[in-house]
Amino acid sequence: DISLLMSGKFNPQEAITLFLATTILSLVIYLLPEVQELSLGGQVLKLREAKKDVDETINKIKKIQIATYQGQLRSALKFGGGLGSAHDVLDRRAEDLFYLYEEIKNNDLLDELKENIHYISNIILTSQRSIIIALSNINSTEINQSTSLMNDVLAKAKDSSPEGIIKIIKSIEGYEKIKDIYYTTRPK
Repeated sequence: DISLLMSGKFNPQEAITLFLATTILSLVIYLLPEVQELSLGGQVLKLREAKKDVDETINKIKKIQIATYQGQLRSALKFGGGLGSAHDVLDRRAEDLFYLYEEIKNNDLLDELKENIHYISNIILTSQRSIIIALSNINSTEINQSTSLMNDVLAKAKDSSPEGIIKIIKSIEGYEKIKDIYYTTRPK
């Protein structure tokens, strides 16, 4: 900058050196995407090859991630052991599905795993429908045709105590969440 030269902070040789260094640095930054090799202190860095290696490694990791999630999704279909309870309001596998679905979405792998998720959510959705039927006097057809499932099921509740109503509400909330996953992952 000419003002630094005029103020006496730099002598003319230093100002020229600063100007040249700034110009060269700007040129290097501008041309960096085109640079294939860079030599620093006698060491040659092959940038294009390094980028290619990094891209290949990322693709391999993504394939491993997909395979891992596929295995976890298959495992989500298995019951965890122990005896089921007449007091279950949510299929025990649903929590695993919810967790895996969020993890898959957060890792941007939903498109790659949609088919797997859709298949599994359909099985768990059917099971959850059975839980709703067990808690009320509503049948599967009525559940499928209902426009207000909560109202329809509560109107036909087998147990209208506060505890019974809470069970039904939790069961339907789980059903709706599974159904959202099912429809979100439906093949087009």
